[in-house]
Amino acid sequence: MSFAAAPSGPSVAVNNGSKQPPQASAALTPQPYEKDIEGIVGGMLEDYHYLKHPVDDEISKRWLDSYIDELDYYRTTFLQSDIDEFRKSQTQLDDDLHSKPPKLDLALKIYSRYAQRLRERVAYEQTLLAKPLDLTNKESYVPDRHEAKLSWPATTAEANELWRQRTEDEMISSMMSEDQRDSEADIRARLAKRYTGLLKDLDDRESTDVLEEWLDALTRSYDPHSAWLKPASSDDFDIEITNSVQGIGAQLKTEDDYTTVSDVVLGGPAEKDHRMRKDDRILTVAQGDAEPVDVVGMRIDKVVKLIRGQKGTVVKLAVEHKDGTREVIDLVRDQVMLEDSAAEGHLETVNGHKLGVVALPGFYVDPSGSKGGRRASEDVKRELVQLQQQGAEGVILDLRGNGGGSLVEAIDVAGLFLPGGPVV
Repeated sequence: MSFAAAPSGPSVAVNNGSKQPPQASAALTPQPYEKDIEGIVGGMLEDYHYLKHPVDDEISKRWLDSYIDELDYYRTTFLQSDIDEFRKSQTQLDDDLHSKPPKLDLALKIYSRYAQRLRERVAYEQTLLAKPLDLTNKESYVPDRHEAKLSWPATTAEANELWRQRTEDEMISSMMSEDQRDSEADIRARLAKRYTGLLKDLDDRESTDVLEEWLDALTRSYDPHSAWLKPASSDDFDIEITNSVQGIGAQLKTEDDYTTVSDVVLGGPAEKDHRMRKDDRILTVAQGDAEPVDVVGMRIDKVVKLIRGQKGTVVKLAVEHKDGTREVIDLVRDQVMLEDSAAEGHLETVNGHKLGVVALPGFYVDPSGSKGGRRASEDVKRELVQLQQQGAEGVILDLRGNGGGSLVEAIDVAGLFLPGGPVV
């Protein structure tokens, strides 16, 4: 069960450089419709979920625990006093959901406390990494305190000690890596940059991000496969299930404050145009002849939203190439198939026997919903025919990393191997 989100409201990026615990930023203040969404999702779970279980005190307790796990699964950031305080309200969540209008105060309170504690931990980490570490201590470290059923740290000093152990563990792991040739100082600098990235993620967060985690915790209180998706996550889900996207055919990543091209998709507008290259930095994005938007320092999901768009429309990107030259590239958006995520087969020889291997990253469907379009079952069928023609004596269907997708396609793929009967 998935729930699509309402359009996101205006956002404000907040960079809190103060050492004081931050207050809820304007970006984290819930939009009025977000409270309505909470009520709607709760009502849908009560009315349509197979459990037919009301959002009551029992669900409320599960919801709170699930949300705390969402934020601090390994139990290293909150203090035990925070958890004790939150659990005083563990039967309040259902009342807040059923109130008119529904309330999100507790979600924001818990998240704000998490942000405060994380800033405290990162500040300690930065002082720790500013000087060489003593890696000769004979001590043990439990990375997964949740699995070990350990409590949260009781004091700030205890929390800092856990993070010291975590940092030294990461340091030792990096130094023991076979392909690691960096000095200790280089590794410390890289870890410091990673922890600074945690603060940037905090600064970039908006109310919709908090709402997604809050409602995801609610849906997981019913079962592990139901979720509420914010607009950006909903778009990503649609791309995953159709194995295609309307855009320019460029895979992006974040490096420092820049959105960078990590790869150009074969057959997409960017690849056919030949001007955009791997490692290009995107500086501005413009819709047709409109004013360009500066995207340096912008969250990557927001940059992606600006670049994606309806098939046939024009987007202009100012890019900086790896050699330092700059160029404005105008591209016409198109429907791009993500071939790297499509079914792919090859032949392996094992102990003199020919075995076919078909890798299927997901059960995708045609964007139009047409049975005659591109879909997982037809691609797998094509690969099986080719492998059979090559003399394959058996087939391995590789579903590692397959996150799911269309139930209809999953059944149709199973039908390629089974003579008949129900599939569940």
